[in-house]
Amino acid sequence: MTNQVNIKNNYLKLCHVISSEKLMIVSKKQSQERIEILLKEGHRIFGENQYQEALEKWQKFKRDYPDLKLNLIGPLQTNKIKGCVTFFDHISTLSRFKEVDKIKKYLSLNPKITFSIQINISEEPQKSGILLDEFEALYEYALKNGLVVNSVMAIPEKNASAEIYINQLKIIKSTYHLAYISYGTSHDYIEALQYGSDQVRIGSAIFGKRD
Repeated sequence: MTNQVNIKNNYLKLCHVISSEKLMIVSKKQSQERIEILLKEGHRIFGENQYQEALEKWQKFKRDYPDLKLNLIGPLQTNKIKGCVTFFDHISTLSRFKEVDKIKKYLSLNPKITFSIQINISEEPQKSGILLDEFEALYEYALKNGLVVNSVMAIPEKNASAEIYINQLKIIKSTYHLAYISYGTSHDYIEALQYGSDQVRIGSAIFGKRD
């Protein structure tokens, strides 16, 4: 585990190559003490995998830092959709029509919430997300039901060609007038940014590998 001084230093180094609005810090399994180091440095975009963990860690921070943007980056659990819609500012993993059906019931609880559609860009059967040619149908269905979809998110296979995949996502972004593409993590963020990703999701490059 990286100590607190190194967390700050790792973050400041990253800020030389990534603007803060392009950096989502993945804070799953991290303590409040470690997260607060970054909040005190002024960072505001974070990602969590699970609703219950996020609720326990972030309620106070959301009160203390009203400009915080907390993203759900893990799979949507059907029985937690109401809580997720209420608590998170953005859900990055929308990928099923039945999720839209449940989400629409709770939009009035958090009218400002936005969504990314997750695309299984490398068509791996074990991964969540829709295929590229399924995007339009889910996007149109989500809009029809009142969801604000402003972006796409993809997690490619290891050692994938960022150039090829990001170019495919750029077509979707342009065609549907989306705000951003979220692609790239601690191991490939430099390449992702080089080829046009608008947001990268970084955890271990800041916090170190978990024990």
